[in-house]
Amino acid sequence: MNETSSIILLCLGICYVGISLVPMALAHRKVSVKMLRDKIKIQGLYGRYIPYSQIKEIKLTSTLPLHLSRKRATSFNGIRKGLYRDDEDDHIYFYLDKDYSLPLIEIIEADDTRTIFSVDSREENRRVFNRIESDLRRLR
Repeated sequence: MNETSSIILLCLGICYVGISLVPMALAHRKVSVKMLRDKIKIQGLYGRYIPYSQIKEIKLTSTLPLHLSRKRATSFNGIRKGLYRDDEDDHIYFYLDKDYSLPLIEIIEADDTRTIFSVDSREENRRVFNRIESDLRRLR
C-alpha cells in the first residue's frame, strides 16, 4: 500500500469515527420544550414542532411501549431520542434523557403519531403538561 492510500484510509477512518460519535454527543443534551403561540417546540437531537391544531390528545403516562424498532433515532445508555415504530407500525417520537422522570408526557396527533417526552423533573413534567393542556383549551 502506498502513502497516498494510507492517508486516504486514515482520513476515512477518522471521518467514520467522527460521524458515529456526533449523534451520541448530541443525544446527551437535555430535552428542552418551548410552548409557542400556536405550536410546541421540542429542541435537541431530532427535535420537532407539534402544532396545537394537530393535537388530538395529551396525557400523562408511566409506561413505555414495548417492541420498538428505530427508524431515525439514537438509543444508547438509557437515552432514547428520535423516531421509532411499534409493532403496529405506528410512529412514536421519543425525547427521553438517561435520567428521565415519570410520569411522561404523551401527545397523540390527529394522524395518530405519538410523541413521548420528559423534561427535568416530575414537577416540571406536570407543569409542562398543565401548560399545554391549558393552551389547548384556550385555542379550542
